[in-house]
Amino acid sequence: QPLTYLSPSLGIIRKRLEQTESAAPHPTTLRALAAAQEAAAHLGEIVRRIGARDALDEVGPVDLGELVLSTLIMVEEELGSRADVVREILCRPLVSGNRTRLCQVLLNLLTNAVLAVQDRGEGRGVILVRVAPVSEEMIVLAVRDDGIGIAPADRDRVTDAHFTTRPGRGSGLGLALSRGIVDSYGGSLYVDT
Repeated sequence: QPLTYLSPSLGIIRKRLEQTESAAPHPTTLRALAAAQEAAAHLGEIVRRIGARDALDEVGPVDLGELVLSTLIMVEEELGSRADVVREILCRPLVSGNRTRLCQVLLNLLTNAVLAVQDRGEGRGVILVRVAPVSEEMIVLAVRDDGIGIAPADRDRVTDAHFTTRPGRGSGLGLALSRGIVDSYGGSLYVDT
């Protein structure tokens, strides 16, 4: 999955550098460059292991707040053209998991949010990404959007494999895979509308 981040991040760098008339780089450019470098480092680790499966199965502490911030930088170009993103990082917990897999969960949630905003068809939307404590032992990572929502009849099915509310535009695997990843680390994935 690191290749997914590398291209958009480098695209941001290129675009910002083309727009910059002064010698000082734009702050977004520096963040995008850092995200590209981080993605390249992850890719290098996976390639070195060549049995990429080993890297994806490696579990350790992941700073959830940092994961959210770096993932949002990686997809800033995509999100920024369609929605305003509100970040609420109320804590920086370490959670047990695999960084690449947790990043994939967040990317899947953000993709669904962007599509929901697009389907609404009324200008720019708003996507809220929030990390907050629920208790001493529980953290919530929430992705909310002001898109079209999910029909009540579909709510319990959206995490089923191959179920999609967008026939022809989605495989119906993103939320199913995300639920599997989150479940494997002892978490829960909830969908509300």
